[in-house]
Amino acid sequence: MKVACLVLVLCIVVAHIAEADRFAFIIYTLTPCYPFLIGSISVATPHCCEAVKEVDDDAKDYDDRLETCDCLRDMALSFKKDFNVENGAALFALCGIQTPYQISRDINCTKIKGVEVVADVGSRNIVTTI
Repeated sequence: MKVACLVLVLCIVVAHIAEADRFAFIIYTLTPCYPFLIGSISVATPHCCEAVKEVDDDAKDYDDRLETCDCLRDMALSFKKDFNVENGAALFALCGIQTPYQISRDINCTKIKGVEVVADVGSRNIVTTI
């Protein structure tokens, strides 16, 4: 069954040609998290949390974050009945990553916002959103 889930996830990658590189990266990178995401273990491993951080770090701008969100939603959809909804929704937070991402079938990716960056130039703060 786990192999079938992985095959299904890989099929989604092929179906999304425009986002294939990001999808492949995310699916491959989060492989250590699959036991947690399907509920066969109850704690996210350190290796899984390293993978989660890598996925979060890779989304450098607004478009990357939207694509990442879409990929995570599609990943959750691909699991069908083996997916542990609570574990998917909590994974990033459990790994100490403050992000709007969840591996959830119901996440609304249009609510992903840019990141405010504050730079102190002399005595002035410059705030921009990326």
